[in-house]
Amino acid sequence: MMLSEDTAPMLPADTPYLDWARLQQQPTAATASQLIPALVRLQADGKDTSAALAALADALLAQEILMDRDDLEDLGLLADAPQRATPPSPRDIFTVFIAARGFAATQSRLSCAVEFLHLGRAIEAPEAAIALTPAPALAEDTAPIPPETPIVAVIDDGIGFLNTRFCRRDLRRHAPARYRTRFHAVWLQAFQTIPMPSYSPAYVQAGQVLHRRDIDALLALGPRLEEEDSYRRLNRQLLEPGAHCSTEFGFTHGTHILALAAGADPESDGPVQDWPLLAVQLPPEAVDNTAGTQLEPCIIDAVRWILRQARRMNDHSPVVINISFATFAGPKDGTKPIEAMVKHLLERWQVKTGRQARLVFAFGNARRNRQSAFATLAPQVAQSVDWCLQPDDFAPSYLELRPLTPADLSRLTLTLTAPDGRVQALPPIPANSRRLIRDAQGRSIGAFYHVGARPSAPGVVTPAHAVLAMAASTGAPVTAAHGRWRLTLAATGPNDLPIRLEVQRGDTVMGYRLNGRQSYLDAPQAYGWDAETADYRQPDSAGPITRAASHSSFATAQSPCIYTVGAARGDTLGPCLYSPDGAAWTVPGPTLSAVADRGTALRGLVASGTFSGSGRALNGTSAAAGVASRLIAQAFADGQIPPPPGMAEAAHLVATYGPQPQPGRTARQGAGVLAPLRQAVAVSVV
Repeated sequence: MMLSEDTAPMLPADTPYLDWARLQQQPTAATASQLIPALVRLQADGKDTSAALAALADALLAQEILMDRDDLEDLGLLADAPQRATPPSPRDIFTVFIAARGFAATQSRLSCAVEFLHLGRAIEAPEAAIALTPAPALAEDTAPIPPETPIVAVIDDGIGFLNTRFCRRDLRRHAPARYRTRFHAVWLQAFQTIPMPSYSPAYVQAGQVLHRRDIDALLALGPRLEEEDSYRRLNRQLLEPGAHCSTEFGFTHGTHILALAAGADPESDGPVQDWPLLAVQLPPEAVDNTAGTQLEPCIIDAVRWILRQARRMNDHSPVVINISFATFAGPKDGTKPIEAMVKHLLERWQVKTGRQARLVFAFGNARRNRQSAFATLAPQVAQSVDWCLQPDDFAPSYLELRPLTPADLSRLTLTLTAPDGRVQALPPIPANSRRLIRDAQGRSIGAFYHVGARPSAPGVVTPAHAVLAMAASTGAPVTAAHGRWRLTLAATGPNDLPIRLEVQRGDTVMGYRLNGRQSYLDAPQAYGWDAETADYRQPDSAGPITRAASHSSFATAQSPCIYTVGAARGDTLGPCLYSPDGAAWTVPGPTLSAVADRGTALRGLVASGTFSGSGRALNGTSAAAGVASRLIAQAFADGQIPPPPGMAEAAHLVATYGPQPQPGRTARQGAGVLAPLRQAVAVSVV
């Protein structure tokens, strides 16, 4: 195949999102203090990992890589740790930190020892040699946890860990304050390492972990505690200047979701008061990057950290983890790296510990956002759809193209017509390469990628697909024109080519400074009468725009450990307008649904704001996932989790904690609807 001068290979293990961001930036030399985290697994000859471990040990001794203390211990590479009874498995996932300067050479040398699964954003690590996660005894100074008591964890943006909804009365004699925290640890993730002298020996880690004693020391200030000032001081230490500091605002998504999942009045005697908590606060830069480029590695690391902390806390409690973040586009077959790795981590943890873990994902809110299209391309018959880039968009826009049979990608021909009428043909290109898209002045304003099949977790391969990346429409040195970019698609060969198009999420998170504006798809057949909302926004089945598979791309891994949650209205128990559809080729719908809106006029569920005594209302499948997390934890506490897990468990939860009777369910509601317990939406003012 002849390649044009605009066609070039992608970097190994790279994604179009990272590669296009790099192409848009001015070239700068990597600093000596930058480390790139990479999720990897051992290469093995059968089950023998000895050669891989030896190569890894050599790289550590040569200071080519750094590793987390926990990972070193798991691999048997920590000098002061007890020897492992069994050798490490090639199915275990761990992280290596490689200096950004010379990264490609180190990655090449390590390729015989490890398989690279996912790369993360570089972190600043000014120390020459660091160990990136401490291992204090979390059970220290902690009352025993009864076997049936669940550990509840949340991975989210902005965790108001000083809020009294996450405290209990301190009944000890001579207690220094009225309340003690229910948190055993909170990891405040950041893209830099922070020296932490509180423990011996001193350590450095990516962000900061606050343990029970740290939070209790703040709570001991009693009436003198200024929550906002405490968060502000932490943010100044952790975050770069100009970064969004969620915990300095009255509403934070993470605080609200955790309050729905496990918040309680500290003056009450309810059972939730005994639930221990863990939390990971995601870096604001990752949250602001809604396309998921920086978010997904942070979430994977957060799940690993939570499962490790749960093992340290005790050897019996079940764990319920809530993740209410999502991206739109993806394979939606369970092979997206975040899906495959989280599933692998949960199931492997259950096998190793003999304990139960449940992870709750929000199913998404994009049903009516025109993010998806589906077309069956007949040979040599072109079809068109418009991709609308919005003005005042400070973030790049991405569109994924995925044939139902990945090998058919080589048969796809694409013509891109700019808003000014300029036409550029994008013929097939080799796997793992990109072709630049240029404007009338010859400047690079976009790129077309062919991403080959690649491993995403042990035994899992993400299929090949194509991605269109377009520059921001404003705020960048070189911008793409806003307006309608017409995609004309055709197929070569004798057979039809079914293909789906999905716009990647690119909007601005609620509360953040305006950055991205969501691009969307359009076609003349997208304006039919919608009886549900009495407007003309119903896509015609004869056109390419569809609401099918409008759910989160995080929510398709099939595992009895994973729940996906849609949103229902409290007045009718029917699905909320925004709660997505599934499809025949992906998942048919969520595992179950939970009430997230009280009615047409009463939107959302009320729970705690960032600061003690405050309250806010929030709707969406995030709120529904918070309710579901609480009721799953309640089922563990009540002994109401029956075998077998999976859909039978979901149906049992609906029968036990759902409103009775329930109206006829739809595919958008899964096994049925859960209703929030009254205390889940109460606001405590103390």
